[in-house]
Amino acid sequence: MRFKYLPYGYKQYSHIEAMDFNSCKISVSGVEYYGWSNKNAYNRIQQNPTLAKQDGNFFSFIHVEGTHPPYDMDKNLSAIQGTPPETYPKKVAASLTVIKAYLQRLKANNAYDNSANVIMADHGGFHGKYGDYSLNTDAFKVMMNSVLFIKGINEKHGMITSDQPVSYVDLQDAFSNLLDGKKSTELFAGLELGRKRTFILQHWESTQPMYEYTTTGKAWEIEKFTPTVNVYTLKK
Repeated sequence: MRFKYLPYGYKQYSHIEAMDFNSCKISVSGVEYYGWSNKNAYNRIQQNPTLAKQDGNFFSFIHVEGTHPPYDMDKNLSAIQGTPPETYPKKVAASLTVIKAYLQRLKANNAYDNSANVIMADHGGFHGKYGDYSLNTDAFKVMMNSVLFIKGINEKHGMITSDQPVSYVDLQDAFSNLLDGKKSTELFAGLELGRKRTFILQHWESTQPMYEYTTTGKAWEIEKFTPTVNVYTLKK
C-alpha cells in the first residue's frame, strides 16, 4: 500500500512505498524473491497444485498486480498491445484468471469450504495517464469501484452482489467477524445506503498533494464527490 491505515494527522508525515519491501529482502538459497506478476503467481499455482496439510489455523496473504497498469495482458495472461480503453477490460480478465486458478486449487485440496477468503484491491483507479475514459463507460465504473469478494467459512450459495456502501474503514471489523464464523452477508448488514464516506484522491506520484473528499454515492458517481478543507502534502 502507498499509504498505511493511519490517522489522517499522521498521513502528511508518512512516506511509504511498496518498493521499500525490496530493501528488506534477505537472500535464502532456493527461495524465490517476492514478485507481484500475475503470470508468475498463476504459474506458481499451476506448478504447486497440492497444498501442505495444516494441523491448526493457517493464514495466507498473496499480493499480485491484478488490474494495475500497464494494461498489457489478456485473459490468457499473454502480452498484448493497444490503448487502455481497449486493453483495460482484458487486464481485468487476466486478474480473474489468476483468482479462478487460486480458488480451484483450494477446492481441489478440500480447503475451500472451511476457509474464509477475501479478494480485494488496495485502491481504486481513475482515468488519466493510461487513457481518458468516458465517465459513462463500464470500464470507468470498474476502475473506480475497488473489487471486494468475500466468502465466509462454510458459506455456500451462488454468486451475489451488494450495493452496501462499504469503505476500507469497515474492513478491520469484517476480518475479525469472518474469523468468528460470520458469513459475508452478515458483515456489513448495518450500513445504510447513502452513508457518507471519506476518501482520498491523489496522483500516483507520491510527491503530489492528497485531496480529501466525501461521498454519499457509488464509487464512480463523481458528481457526488464533495471536497473537504483537508489537503495533505508531503513534508520533507
